[in-house]
Amino acid sequence: MSAFVDKFRDVAGQRGLRKDWSPAGYIDAWRSFVLDCEEGYQWSIYEYENELGVRDVIEKVLTAPELSVYPELPIFAEGVAEIDDRFASLLRLGPSVLQDSAPWWHRSLPGYAGPDLVADAKSIYSVQLRLVDH
Repeated sequence: MSAFVDKFRDVAGQRGLRKDWSPAGYIDAWRSFVLDCEEGYQWSIYEYENELGVRDVIEKVLTAPELSVYPELPIFAEGVAEIDDRFASLLRLGPSVLQDSAPWWHRSLPGYAGPDLVADAKSIYSVQLRLVDH
């Protein structure tokens, strides 16, 4: 295992979650979540927010000074940026639900989702998302 992966896991695992995930594991999880959102996220707001936690850890890694010395970090950042662009496009379609001080990926909801997220968005944030049936 590379020194970058070891240090990555140290930084990412400080929250006690997903300690054994590799950089590729985080990218895969982020990509999978965004794909679920593109298709109309089918679970509740609680699962949605839990899955956003992957992006929270990614941000922690991207901004960790101790990782900035590794040439692998820009490669990881490039992979994340492509997925971020796709997710940001979804959020532009939806309502803002948190203040600007929140990370950009938490501020808004996608414009459409499955019945659970649609219902939760209405009851918790008083916003309407378009229902996508599967």
